[in-house]
Amino acid sequence: MLCALLFAAAFARAAGASPAPSTSGCVVVHAGAQDVKIEAYGADAVRVRAVLAGGTFKDAPDVISALVPPNERALSAAGCGAVDLMAVDGAEVTSGNIKAAVGSDGKLTFTRISDGKILLAEKSVRVLVPTTTTPAVPGFLSLDMVFEAVEGERIYGLGQHAAFSWDKDFPVNGQLDQKGVPSMLLEPHDGDVTIPVAHSSLGYAFLSNLPSTGSVVYNATGSHWRHDTVLQMDIWVATTSDSPPHAVSPWQQLQSAYADATGHAPVWPEWTTGFWQCKLRYANQTQIMRVAEEYVRRNIPLSLIIIDFFSWNDPVTKVNTIGDE
Repeated sequence: MLCALLFAAAFARAAGASPAPSTSGCVVVHAGAQDVKIEAYGADAVRVRAVLAGGTFKDAPDVISALVPPNERALSAAGCGAVDLMAVDGAEVTSGNIKAAVGSDGKLTFTRISDGKILLAEKSVRVLVPTTTTPAVPGFLSLDMVFEAVEGERIYGLGQHAAFSWDKDFPVNGQLDQKGVPSMLLEPHDGDVTIPVAHSSLGYAFLSNLPSTGSVVYNATGSHWRHDTVLQMDIWVATTSDSPPHAVSPWQQLQSAYADATGHAPVWPEWTTGFWQCKLRYANQTQIMRVAEEYVRRNIPLSLIIIDFFSWNDPVTKVNTIGDE
């Protein structure tokens, strides 16, 4: 049976298989052991999800997602078509100036349309397999993604990273360009916080929209993302609305696209614009109460006292009482 299917696929391609279908909205690609969903997700951005064949693509509230729900963003009204890589040579979706494609080999490629530049390309097909745990937890998967390295590319973002004396491989003073930095854990540890969004000097932004432990590293062999426990692959990729030289800073365009996709922060209340008192750290409640009383006695405006990091019975009520006086 398997031989017959392989022969049929080979014959179809030899006889002139259908070209890669293109859509400006959404497509689901049946790619062997995986189903891949590509959809327009912003003016020049796409979202790509992958599940095991026959699985369900998940979205909030069924999974935690950093992306704004569909009813809060502009999304193409076009339906989501479906294709099978056994019958076609791939599939692609365009959104503004970006094209996301699944080739006949199942690998993803992201291209800036205005100049035809390949921004990001899978080095190998992503690996999505059931996790092995004791006791077994059905439904959870591990994910490995590897993208091609591009010489001269610089990677910015990925959170806040500190240099520790015990980590001899990490740059002593840190560095802005994250390419070449040792593998970073996705989970917070020792004051090190990885935010899984990267901005590339090639002109794209990449978000791994997965709340999972794991690691990420950008080096000369490629960009490697490892997620230990997920329900699906879920990434978001955006580019600029034009080619170099850009009318508007490419970094500004990418940051704006990311904010649009993940939601804009609300305006802070006016009271937060005053002075914030913070100390590392107050040993007991008496200390902090005396500090608060001194601000009141000296008539020094104060918006907030940050207690880092002990807490006590009910300091808020007592501080409010002081403020009322």
